[in-house]
Amino acid sequence: MPRPAPDVLADYAQPAPMTAPDAYASLTAGLPREVPALVACVQGLVLHVFWAERYGVSLGEERKAEVQIRPVERKLARILELDPRPPEGWQP
Repeated sequence: MPRPAPDVLADYAQPAPMTAPDAYASLTAGLPREVPALVACVQGLVLHVFWAERYGVSLGEERKAEVQIRPVERKLARILELDPRPPEGWQP
Protein backbone atom coordinates (compact mmCIF):
# COMPACT_ATOMS: atom_id res chain seq x y z
CA MET A 1 0.00 0.00 0.00
CA PRO A 2 1.49 3.40 -0.94
CA ARG A 3 2.22 5.90 1.80
CA PRO A 4 0.25 9.18 1.85
CA ALA A 5 1.98 12.27 0.54
CA PRO A 6 3.80 14.29 3.26
CA ASP A 7 1.40 17.24 2.87
CA VAL A 8 -1.53 14.92 3.64
CA LEU A 9 0.23 13.72 6.81
CA ALA A 10 0.90 17.34 7.79
CA ASP A 11 -2.84 18.03 7.64
CA TYR A 12 -3.40 15.43 10.35
CA ALA A 13 -0.54 16.71 12.52
CA GLN A 14 -2.49 19.83 13.53
CA PRO A 15 -5.99 20.00 14.98
CA ALA A 16 -8.85 21.21 12.82
CA PRO A 17 -11.62 23.50 14.15
CA MET A 18 -13.62 20.56 15.56
CA THR A 19 -10.59 18.81 17.08
CA ALA A 20 -8.71 21.81 18.48
CA PRO A 21 -8.59 21.88 22.29
CA ASP A 22 -8.31 25.71 22.22
CA ALA A 23 -8.83 26.94 25.81
CA TYR A 24 -7.80 23.50 27.10
CA ALA A 25 -4.62 23.12 25.01
CA SER A 26 -2.46 23.21 28.14
CA LEU A 27 -4.20 20.05 29.34
CA THR A 28 -3.17 18.13 26.24
CA ALA A 29 0.47 19.21 26.40
CA GLY A 30 1.36 16.61 29.03
CA LEU A 31 -0.45 13.69 27.47
CA PRO A 32 1.68 10.72 26.42
CA ARG A 33 2.80 10.57 22.78
CA GLU A 34 2.77 6.77 22.56
CA VAL A 35 -0.54 5.40 21.29
CA PRO A 36 -1.01 2.68 23.97
CA ALA A 37 -0.41 5.17 26.81
CA LEU A 38 -2.70 7.73 25.18
CA VAL A 39 -5.43 5.12 24.77
CA ALA A 40 -5.12 4.30 28.48
CA CYS A 41 -5.78 7.96 29.32
CA VAL A 42 -8.84 8.15 27.10
CA GLN A 43 -10.20 4.86 28.43
CA GLY A 44 -10.14 6.39 31.89
CA LEU A 45 -12.07 9.47 30.76
CA VAL A 46 -14.53 8.49 28.08
CA LEU A 47 -17.26 5.86 28.04
CA HIS A 48 -19.22 5.46 24.83
CA VAL A 49 -22.95 5.84 25.42
CA PHE A 50 -23.75 2.61 23.55
CA TRP A 51 -21.24 0.58 25.62
CA ALA A 52 -22.12 1.93 29.06
CA GLU A 53 -24.46 -0.91 30.03
CA ARG A 54 -21.83 -3.50 29.12
CA TYR A 55 -19.64 -1.90 31.79
CA GLY A 56 -22.48 -1.91 34.31
CA VAL A 57 -23.08 1.83 34.00
CA SER A 58 -26.61 3.20 33.78
CA LEU A 59 -26.67 6.64 32.16
CA GLY A 60 -29.38 9.23 32.75
CA GLU A 61 -30.81 11.27 29.89
CA GLU A 62 -28.44 14.20 30.57
CA ARG A 63 -25.41 11.94 30.27
CA LYS A 64 -26.81 10.20 27.18
CA ALA A 65 -27.21 13.62 25.53
CA GLU A 66 -23.44 14.17 25.84
CA VAL A 67 -23.01 12.01 22.74
CA GLN A 68 -24.07 15.15 20.81
CA ILE A 69 -21.11 17.20 22.09
CA ARG A 70 -18.91 17.40 19.01
CA PRO A 71 -16.09 19.97 19.37
CA VAL A 72 -13.16 18.68 21.42
CA GLU A 73 -13.02 21.94 23.38
CA ARG A 74 -16.59 21.37 24.59
CA LYS A 75 -15.90 17.68 25.30
CA LEU A 76 -12.92 18.64 27.46
CA ALA A 77 -15.01 21.23 29.29
CA ARG A 78 -17.62 18.58 30.07
CA ILE A 79 -15.02 16.07 31.23
CA LEU A 80 -13.63 18.67 33.63
CA GLU A 81 -17.12 19.48 34.92
CA LEU A 82 -17.59 15.82 35.78
CA ASP A 83 -14.12 15.21 37.23
CA PRO A 84 -11.34 17.82 37.30
CA ARG A 85 -8.61 15.32 38.25
CA PRO A 86 -5.91 14.68 35.63
CA PRO A 87 -6.01 11.30 33.88
CA GLU A 88 -3.60 8.57 34.88
CA GLY A 89 -0.34 8.94 32.98
CA TRP A 90 -0.65 12.71 32.53
CA GLN A 91 2.54 14.64 33.25
CA PRO A 92 2.30 18.45 33.40
